[in-house]
Amino acid sequence: MATQKISYPETLKALRKCFSEREILLELMKNLSAGSSELKEVRTCLSIGTGYGGYDLDFIRICLPNLENLIVVEKDEDCLRELKINLDNQFKEKFDVIIMKCSMESFMEMFEKKDYDKLIDVLEENNSEKNFDEILKLFEKKIDIVLTMHVLYFLDPAQRMKLYRMCFDQWMNSALGRFVTVNVSGDDNATNRLLRELQLKEFVNSETVKEELEGEEVSVLDELSFECPMQMTDINNLYEAMKFCIESLQMTDFVEKIKMIAPDGWACHKGSLCVCAKIDGGALQI
Repeated sequence: MATQKISYPETLKALRKCFSEREILLELMKNLSAGSSELKEVRTCLSIGTGYGGYDLDFIRICLPNLENLIVVEKDEDCLRELKINLDNQFKEKFDVIIMKCSMESFMEMFEKKDYDKLIDVLEENNSEKNFDEILKLFEKKIDIVLTMHVLYFLDPAQRMKLYRMCFDQWMNSALGRFVTVNVSGDDNATNRLLRELQLKEFVNSETVKEELEGEEVSVLDELSFECPMQMTDINNLYEAMKFCIESLQMTDFVEKIKMIAPDGWACHKGSLCVCAKIDGGALQI
């Protein structure tokens, strides 16, 4: 009998049980909220690659108490199904939700080409009373914050640069605009050590993202780094999670490399939560 394929959100949740990243991020978000009055001014949020909600909804709940509009960009149907349930359970229509069912690359391309007919096609049924023109106007320097939680790995360098420029030069409020990103950090984090052993492309790390942003005259306002042990004994869940990113991955190679980087079943997961803002004429916009 064929094994039933596990959905992406279920695989992701199983993977996240291997380390305590969420618990750490929750505390970091609380600290961030307590020390940043600007976050309380945020009214419109763009969440890119939202998944089933996970860290994005945590951030919104803790750091964005006065949010009025949430725009979601997510392509996975299973994630969207669960996201809608999570939004309803946690926020009860506290703010407008606008969902674009498409990939990050397609989303950027539609704006780049001003292909608004395609944009209408990916607009999911949502609880917002805004018409399409009103939604479009939110992208005219009215986005206050952009969330990219563990998603920049799926864009190549040219696509990341395009995203940064669209966010800061087209979509985001130049006075308030914040770009929030969570990524793995360092060269010795468990994920990239494994990818290196498998001779596969590594995930872009926080250090590279910061360099790219600084090249666009974007400043890192807050950098909250963390690390925690990662249990690597649940081979099947780890393998399924990696397969979503790397279709060519073979189980035999995977098990062998896991043993190399985590002989006792444990490795170190390292990451960073960064809040960034644009520098305009040498002065930070705060």
